[in-house]
Amino acid sequence: MRLRAYHASDGDCLLVRSAVGNRAILVDGGRANTFEDNTLPDLTLNTVDVVCVSHIDDDHISGILRLFDREVAWRKHLFLQSVGEPTAAPRFARPPRVKEIWHNALFELVGPDLVIPAQNALATTSQLLRSQGFDDAALANENIALGERAGIELARRVSSHQLDIELNRAADGDLLTRANAGRRRFHGMRVRVIGPSQDDIERLRVRWRKWIDGHPSAIDKLRDELRDDEANLAAAQPGGASIAAALGEGASRITAPNLASIMLLLEEGAEQSILLTGDGSSDEILQGLEETNELDPMEAGADLDDLLAGQQRHVTVFKIPHHGALANVTEEVIHRITADHYLFCGNGAHHNPELEVLRRIAEVRRDGIGPDTDFKFWFTSAADTPGLTKQRREHMKDVEALVDDLIDESGGQMGAQFMGGQGFLDVLA
Repeated sequence: MRLRAYHASDGDCLLVRSAVGNRAILVDGGRANTFEDNTLPDLTLNTVDVVCVSHIDDDHISGILRLFDREVAWRKHLFLQSVGEPTAAPRFARPPRVKEIWHNALFELVGPDLVIPAQNALATTSQLLRSQGFDDAALANENIALGERAGIELARRVSSHQLDIELNRAADGDLLTRANAGRRRFHGMRVRVIGPSQDDIERLRVRWRKWIDGHPSAIDKLRDELRDDEANLAAAQPGGASIAAALGEGASRITAPNLASIMLLLEEGAEQSILLTGDGSSDEILQGLEETNELDPMEAGADLDDLLAGQQRHVTVFKIPHHGALANVTEEVIHRITADHYLFCGNGAHHNPELEVLRRIAEVRRDGIGPDTDFKFWFTSAADTPGLTKQRREHMKDVEALVDDLIDESGGQMGAQFMGGQGFLDVLA
């Protein structure tokens, strides 16, 4: 297999190609502008077998929508041409033909009755968070709101009324889960859907409904607190803390571990395997591997330093979930899943990848967990990546400095590569 990771701003955009038959799977598209700048010029394939949108956050879905927007423009041009209407060809190359798409739209996950209340709640929350300086928390809400709208548009694009691209073939067009997706073959490449489970989806629905139902009273309470703070010239600090607790934290419980990401285990031959985790949580990753018989379960309270054969899985590439956020990367997952290559997608937004995650993975490997072989960290951004905000640039400088220290401490076992100016990294060439 070959794996190319594109610079996708703070998002994910990954292209997997088989060694046999040149089959291709595009997983997520990152932001629309980075997809247009970095991915589309490089996407010279005639056909993409599967486009997989792991979930609807804007930093994963908006680039994919740009891909299909371009195909719509080309089909419109060709239709007008076929009926003799004068028309100029689009100023961009026609994208590859997409055979099928894997995507669980948010309005299908949580129910169509929640779409409008969710949009309103997210918009109000983002406005309050940003007004009080909680830019990262506001961005998290905006990512969902924008991604949810993109998800609706994407559903229209791929429907039989427009592009007629088959949706979730393994699930007969229904929501894709590990129970109904099974294992798919693309020549020699085998793809196993390890998440989400039906339980993940049901929990997501319950959390969304609870959050939306309680949202009006939380907003009213916070507005009252903010008015009191402003009257007392307190710089809105207590109100800001309340916002973070009542809204920011509530939103993060929805976005990070509970968004029911589509997660994949890809294998080719006896040696190569790639674990792609979207923004899933560690618990969901491990449970998905266990329930698909890809990993033996552990007894509760078992010692992670004394893992038995089968309770640990080594893969060629482990795409670290949710851009390396500490909340999504537990001690158990970095003990039980080890890799030759650890891939971190992101650009310092929300302080991801978090330094503690990098340090702990390196320490676990240095302590002898997993095979006694070399391993490498890969990053889809660097401190000198164009367009970074000051905060993101400073964080990526901290990442680079820590990685240099970790390499020195590893005694030659660890390596690293940060993306340069070409817009992509060939993790597996």
